Parts: sequence; structure tokens; C-alpha cells
Amino acid sequence: MNEITQEDFNVLDFDSFVSKIQGQEAAFQNLKLAKKRLAYYKWKNTEELEKNILEFESNIKRTGGNVLWGNDKTDSWNALKGIVESNARVAFVPGKIASEIELSFKHNIPSLSRFVYDQAGLFPDILFVQAKFLISSTGHVFFATVNKSEFEAVANAKKIVFLAGIDSFVSNEAELNLAKRMFSLYEIAEDSYPYQTVFKVGKPDARYSQQINVLIVDHDRSNILALEKQRAMFGLLNFEMPKVVQNIFWPLQSMDTEDALARNLLNPFLMDWTKNMKVFMASSNLNKLNDFIPFDINLYEVLIDSKSLFQSGVSKNLISKLFKKEEASILFNPKKFYNKSKFQFLMQEKLLGKNTILPEIDKTFIEGYFYNKRKI
Repeated sequence: MNEITQEDFNVLDFDSFVSKIQGQEAAFQNLKLAKKRLAYYKWKNTEELEKNILEFESNIKRTGGNVLWGNDKTDSWNALKGIVESNARVAFVPGKIASEIELSFKHNIPSLSRFVYDQAGLFPDILFVQAKFLISSTGHVFFATVNKSEFEAVANAKKIVFLAGIDSFVSNEAELNLAKRMFSLYEIAEDSYPYQTVFKVGKPDARYSQQINVLIVDHDRSNILALEKQRAMFGLLNFEMPKVVQNIFWPLQSMDTEDALARNLLNPFLMDWTKNMKVFMASSNLNKLNDFIPFDINLYEVLIDSKSLFQSGVSKNLISKLFKKEEASILFNPKKFYNKSKFQFLMQEKLLGKNTILPEIDKTFIEGYFYNKRKI
């Protein structure tokens, strides 16, 4: 197979990309069934997320590895900070989690390509690398890239910390085989990634020469799990939609700097979806977008349901019904004061008195399941 580079997909026109996808889709005996099966696997793994995380961590500990936890971006950096400070030469392979933690812009960690350019002849002591999938039944990590240099660097690194979201789990090898085939089909229009491998996490032994650990992060991903009908989009958090496809559906985005899929579909649910009415209104072409994702998901129906729920919540807001004064409608507008501390202050000062205590905000996924089992 000829080497494929990311630039190939950045310059490929939409019609050519569609043609390549259709050529690969023909290899499936039943493509619709494959999408349905992968959607079922993702649903099952989401429902059993606690079990998968515990099983994955248990398998890693048996091989001398370590699982680090990042509830939010500050937690994630604190988990990596000690590693950075104890290693003279550190670099990262670009990926979604590294971008979320802002390893480059905020913490001055060089990308692998930048490190190689600046440190000619040297190799990083440790690499931070985006994992594609985590296999809970074995404690292994699946890594894939279209960049040969990145693959060789990761394969030869002595120390690696894989970065992964809680959305990255598959249960076993059979699920992995289907997931990687479907993801590569719609990410790069190929039957498989040009450079891919499975890594054993843990300490070096007779077979493996690498010290490998894993950082698993939430970074608001669990917010989607709290929305029953929107959970289907949880599987898209780990999906890298090609720019050429994103540009068809969101042509006004700056495609060199933004992930339009995340900005327009995923981020509103990761953050405060009740403030993103514009997302629910701009859903006319999403039935066509379904043809370019690896799961059997009807994105149009998901967003229409969200739109209905949003409108219902706004129209039935209790405070707007109870208080007719203009001042009250401004102060207690849930779209304006979504921050609990500000809202509680207003309730105390303007309405119910100094002793008013609002219920505690729900813990995030990792806190909820693991706070009493370990320190986050």
C-alpha cells in the first residue's frame, strides 16, 4: 500500500471522496447491518462503561501499567505535569485530547514534528499519544495514523502515555475489528488504516521494551450520557470526520482551524446544550450527513428531538410562570444565569432569603463512579 498522508484528504474533492467510500462500501455484504451492529456495540459499551473501565484498569495493573484520570482539563494536566517535569525531553503526537488539554498552546509541550525539527538527532524521552480505541477485556490500546513518521516514532518510543476519552472503549477483539474497519472507511475512505497496531500497556518485559501508561479523560463527555435520546452521539466523539465532508455541511467554518463536526453537533451537548438553539435550527441537511458516519444514527431525528425538548423547557420554565415582573424574568432567565453560584446568590438576595441552599450539582461521570474508590 502506498503511503497515505493527511494532506491527501485535505485536498481531495468531495466527489472523489464519495467515490472512494462507495468503492470500499461495496466490499461489505450488508453495510447497513454493519452500521447497526457497531451502533449496538457502542450502546452496550456505553451502558456498561463502569464495568469496562474497571476491567481495563484491572488488566493494566496486572502488567505493571498505570491508569491516570482526568475529570476535567485541569485534572488531566495535573496528571501529566509530574511526568513532564521528570523527563527532560517530552513531545506529543497531535490528537483531540492533546488539543483539549492545550499541551502546545498552554503548556509549551512541542509536537513530535516540532521536536524533531528543533532537536535534530535526539528523540523524546516520553511521548503523549492519542489512542483510537481501548480494549477493556485485554487492557490493550489500539493506535492508528495515516502518518508513517508518527507511527515509527510511537512504535520505537521507550515511554508512552496514551490519551483517551471515556468514549473510546470496545469490549473485545471482535468489536475492535469492526470498529476500526468502519472508522477507517469513513475517516479515510480505506478498508483499514495504513499504519495501525495494538499496544500492550504496562512495564517492559521479555516481549515488550516499552513502558506504557494511559490517561483516561472525561472533559464533559459524560454530559451526553445524561441525555437519553442524545446518547447516540457519544460514539461520534472519537470519530475524525474528513475536512472535505465537513466543508460540505458547514461551508462557512474556517476549516483550517476548526473541527466543524465538534463545533456544530457535539460541543453543544458536551457543554450547555440548552443555550444552543441555533444548532437545533440548522439541521436541514443532517439526514445526508448520516451517510458519512460509521454508526447507524439518525442525526436529524436526534436534533429534532433536542429542539422539541429545548422549546418545551423554555416554555414551561417555572420561574417565568410564577413571577411576572420584568426584573424577575431577567434575573431568573435560565439561559442567562446557568451558573449555580450566581443563581443561588440571586435567590438569596432577591427572593427566598439568606438561608436558601440549592441542591448540589450532580457529579460528573468519573466522580460519580470512582470518587469513593480512588482519588481523582
